[in-house]
Amino acid sequence: MTRFGQPQARVPAGLYGRMYHQEFETLCRYDVYFTHDVFDPANPLLPAVFVDPEPDGRYYVGVCLDEGLVAAQPDVPDRIAAFFDVHGDRLKLTSEPAIVPSGELQKGDWAAVLDTMWHFGGSTFGRQDYCLAIGGGAMLDMVGFALSVIYRGVRVVRLPTTVLAQCDAGVGVRTFVNEAGRKDFASTLAPPFAVINDFAMLRSLNRREWIGGAAEAFKIAITRDADFFDFLCEHAEDVQNRDESVMEALIKRSAVAHLERIRNEGVSFGSGRETPLEFGHWAGHRIEALSRFWLAHGQAVAVGVALDSVYAQRVGLITEEELERVLGGLVDTGLPIYTKYLDCRTGAGELKLLAALRDLRRRLGGRLAITLPDGIGHSCPIHSIDVKIVAEAVEYLKERAGDGGQ
Repeated sequence: MTRFGQPQARVPAGLYGRMYHQEFETLCRYDVYFTHDVFDPANPLLPAVFVDPEPDGRYYVGVCLDEGLVAAQPDVPDRIAAFFDVHGDRLKLTSEPAIVPSGELQKGDWAAVLDTMWHFGGSTFGRQDYCLAIGGGAMLDMVGFALSVIYRGVRVVRLPTTVLAQCDAGVGVRTFVNEAGRKDFASTLAPPFAVINDFAMLRSLNRREWIGGAAEAFKIAITRDADFFDFLCEHAEDVQNRDESVMEALIKRSAVAHLERIRNEGVSFGSGRETPLEFGHWAGHRIEALSRFWLAHGQAVAVGVALDSVYAQRVGLITEEELERVLGGLVDTGLPIYTKYLDCRTGAGELKLLAALRDLRRRLGGRLAITLPDGIGHSCPIHSIDVKIVAEAVEYLKERAGDGGQ
């Protein structure tokens, strides 16, 4: 159970003179499933996820499909239709699946996102129905954001189809859209009804997408779980070699770690002062935007993790040996530790990256809050950043990467 806000005074609810004190708690509950081939007619999982059928005993479901997924797996719409036909006594499509544009650039077009989802609903979809959103993290964000605005309260079942989304983005409770060149500028609190991680959906991913999601696993392992970090370093080459059993274990451990972080730290429900920005993300988000989203989120986060790790070593939070393990683990997995967008500068020679710190400080009311590792498996918030050390870290990573920067 998560408390959304704290009352100023701990008094029983009720009327006291000229003030009525309001206090209540909201329960956030959803299940995350792990499976293979969810649309195999013999797989009983999907019909079992839904609850509260209509009077005819069926669940009415609108389906949104990621445009990139359909391009990679053209048979997906037919597989879904066949599955719903087989289970027609329990499931009913509200309409033909909506094909939703994907990618971070599309995530910045609010009007198009809202318009797409409004027409998706039409006259056949309402708040009492389910939406099955199938796609990568950006698409899940777009669909979730639009539904939370237009069809507030609709039950969304997410089916993430990338490593990154199955590791992190697909299991969270917020949805995000970009604006004004800023990553995740606006968000809504919109927990899913359920999440289904179908490992079979990952087989069509290209190399960059397959590897990129591991960056979120490194992020959570370095700051929360030393044993998981050891696993990632030990199996780094297995990830590159597309070992499916290793990837399944990576996704499960990463997803559960992110879910526990949400539950235990209340990271998505805070009011007033925000919780610290995630490790590797203040820089990762900025360089992703500086690349105009050419650099994928996972690769940008990997560079952000590398930068924050160098900074943490320079200020004494991790040892040189721990830094070497972090950078070596990222490189062995096939993730970058440097990109030219890290070293973009203004006409006055200032790192453009540093504008992210000013934006973050303004958003947090003048006080920075950034998570850094405090030894492998632990973390701490810091409230100030030495820009000279940041510049030194950028130069260090540039020299270390050599021609390996993206």
